[in-house]
Amino acid sequence: NVFDTREKGQGKAYSRHSSQLSVHFLSSTFTNHSKMSNDETKRTKKRRRDLDKQPTQTSSTTTTTSDNKPQSCNVNVNANLPLKSTKHYQVSYAHRNIVTHICYSTNHSFLMTASDDGICKFWKRNFVSNASSPSTSSDQKDAAGSAAGGIIEFVKSYISHTCPISCLVMDGIGGNTAATIGESDGTLKLYDVSTFDVTGIIRTQNPQLPLGSNAAFVAPGQSMLAVSSGGGAGGKSNGSIYLFNIITMDPQPVKVLTMHGKSTVTVLAYCTRHKCVISGDERGILEVWSMHDEHCVNGSSWGSVVNEKDNGINWSAATKFQQTDLYKLVKKKVTPLSLTIDHNSTSETGTLFAIYGSDHRIRVFNLVTGKLVITYDERVENVYGSNGSSTKSNYGMDQIEYGKRQALETEISEMTPIYDYSHASVDKLQSSRQKLQLSFVNSSSQNHSLLAIPTICGIKIINVSTNACIRLIGRNDASSLRFLGLCICTPAPSKIDGRTQQFHLARGGKTSKTEAEEAEDVYDPAAGPLIVTTAYKKRRLFLFSNHDPCEDYLSASGTISGRSAVMTAEDANQAKLSRDVLNEPPDSDDLLLGGNDHTHDSQQNSKLGREAILRTTMGDIHIKLFSSADDVNVFPQKTIENFVGLANKGYYNDVIFHRVIKGFMIQTGDPLGDGTGGESLWGGEFEDEFVKGLRHDRPFTVSMANAGPHTNGSQFFITTVPAPWLDNKHTVFGRVTRGMDVCTHIENVKVDEQDKPL
Repeated sequence: NVFDTREKGQGKAYSRHSSQLSVHFLSSTFTNHSKMSNDETKRTKKRRRDLDKQPTQTSSTTTTTSDNKPQSCNVNVNANLPLKSTKHYQVSYAHRNIVTHICYSTNHSFLMTASDDGICKFWKRNFVSNASSPSTSSDQKDAAGSAAGGIIEFVKSYISHTCPISCLVMDGIGGNTAATIGESDGTLKLYDVSTFDVTGIIRTQNPQLPLGSNAAFVAPGQSMLAVSSGGGAGGKSNGSIYLFNIITMDPQPVKVLTMHGKSTVTVLAYCTRHKCVISGDERGILEVWSMHDEHCVNGSSWGSVVNEKDNGINWSAATKFQQTDLYKLVKKKVTPLSLTIDHNSTSETGTLFAIYGSDHRIRVFNLVTGKLVITYDERVENVYGSNGSSTKSNYGMDQIEYGKRQALETEISEMTPIYDYSHASVDKLQSSRQKLQLSFVNSSSQNHSLLAIPTICGIKIINVSTNACIRLIGRNDASSLRFLGLCICTPAPSKIDGRTQQFHLARGGKTSKTEAEEAEDVYDPAAGPLIVTTAYKKRRLFLFSNHDPCEDYLSASGTISGRSAVMTAEDANQAKLSRDVLNEPPDSDDLLLGGNDHTHDSQQNSKLGREAILRTTMGDIHIKLFSSADDVNVFPQKTIENFVGLANKGYYNDVIFHRVIKGFMIQTGDPLGDGTGGESLWGGEFEDEFVKGLRHDRPFTVSMANAGPHTNGSQFFITTVPAPWLDNKHTVFGRVTRGMDVCTHIENVKVDEQDKPL
């Protein structure tokens, strides 16, 4: 009954159809890796009847998005744009929980962020001449709120809600007022951004008025707050939109709009130029309704059909609506997941707005005509997967890196409502409150619109006129971060404002007018725009500027004389260490960033992984590694260190499952592919590590292969049945947590007489 998992004799060339293996770690200690009105009822029913008469169209599978504007994947580095294609974020700041929302006030240069624990933070944008210098001192790294690189400065933190924040929004007239919505406390909080203080609270506390995750300040004076309805106790939204008066702060909405029927509202935004609101629901219906008069009696005009007199839009009638591209979008049943309006569109182009659809296509529309301007394709399999290796290389990806990112996209689709809101259960909605955000880039030097899109390869800046990607920002960091939310912090004003001057004086303890004038000496009117982003399941906000920390580090240290020099791995690590500010108690990711500053235990733990993913040609296999005393009293430390180390150095890349026995196990880890090769991380072999609580007592146990006692190398196997006869003969170091079906598929492949897959 002794199981010898290492084959003897000479090996043969492995088949190209064999399953291949690569390992990627997901370790916190491993970084290489009311009722409806009559008008509304008639309008909604008419559109539904018209929709039922039309055949459903399937989306195109080509990457050409229009007859005259083909989508381009080449990055034009010579475009005249104040944003550069930096490969790394310059600095990041932490919350204590996952950052879910961000927004920026252009009037006051304040950034607001919200996290999953109900905390809201204010940050001040700094326009100082030393903002480009990377911060490397330990004092700056450890001080709470210190601005590494002088980009932003922490101002204030609020426990805004006792539950997660479902929405954070600023008004559309420069960001004077902000609001947050609690997911389950029935509370709206209002903030004066200029004084970073709470100005009022609206407590609905009415189970008949569940608040949702979409809101917008509406009406010309931004005195109303439109809020989508939430799921309530039943978990399903009633499709209403509530209008609250933020002046009187009445807990009862002044009007309830029901033009979306029972469909969940997924996007909501107000257009200041045309005094109208754009709202979209899970069926793909975009409603454009008027909010041109905030002082009308009983709100009779609120939610009415837009018209040319009040809004400058004349296609809202049912017959004309069918002639717009918005109607075509409805027929395709594409759910809008994100919506942004270009408030700086020129009169020649008309007001533009963009949506990110559930089909992973970005569509830009002209609000005045209702016509589609461009469609930009971001379907992973179309843009990155089926165009050959040259396309992947353009975005800094090889086949393995592409597979890793594609798997993360699959996880987001299956486990969160970020991409598929229409079929989201209550548990799925609560699993992630993060949202994907688009944003138009405001650039006074440009006579065309630019759109920022978070993608799997970084943040793309798209020229709407040419439908081409002219900037790719954060390409290198996109390997470990999936950027989702983003906002654009505008460039510095031409002259220092009073509040910025006050902040400068407060930092230096200066109060006299003479010293105040000194503040202008360090003010940098050439400070460019910033892109602030959130990332999937990350508790940090990441800031991109025109300064790449790796390049700046080399310039500051004097190690190179020109940009053509190659940065060493040590240089890159040192540059990256200085950019993550520890303004909150560190988690395991932050502890790893500290490198040599940490204790011996932290250094030792960094050699161990907690979870591994075997990325095979048949799918991903997720493995839990028994790498801490939290799992068992004693754990096979050296075995896991060997496994992690080999994976980290790429030892397992393109290694096949060379031995498959149905009803028993699947074996891999031999670079020769025949069962005779492989060595440990330290060369040669190492001893067994039998742990009492870790046994082959269940299927999908991960264990080391050997040729006898104390002959462990690189090979390992996964059982598909309980195998107690292997106890105390092979070291158990992990178990499969997801991907059992993949193991079963591999187990059932055809094999030759040597149990090798054909």
